[in-house]
Amino acid sequence: MNEQTSEMGVGGKLLVLSGSVLIIAGVVVLLFIAQLIYQLFYEPDQIYLIKYLMDTIDLSDKAFFGRIDNAPFYIHVSDPIKYFLYLMGIGLILTIVVGILKGILGAGTTLIKVAYSSVNNSQE
Repeated sequence: MNEQTSEMGVGGKLLVLSGSVLIIAGVVVLLFIAQLIYQLFYEPDQIYLIKYLMDTIDLSDKAFFGRIDNAPFYIHVSDPIKYFLYLMGIGLILTIVVGILKGILGAGTTLIKVAYSSVNNSQE
């Protein structure tokens, strides 16, 4: 226990504790996301969502269809394009989650800085 921690009140210790919990939770979730990305590239069969998408992809699926002058038309999307679109969707979701986690980590570090800066200000 250092000098600043011993002079810190209950509120400051609570701020440090909550900031530390936020940082640890953010790091754990980021490590989980890193492991998920690793599995996505090296073991995609182990991810339930990817397995489900692979089972539901069918070449007979029509991306666009309709009629022009009473003549039907349809456009198929090939497997590589479907895989690319699925990966783009997963990438977008991961980007949003990482942005949220960045905010959580920033909040945790801010709480710890506030707790220690209040100790430094009270010493002056």
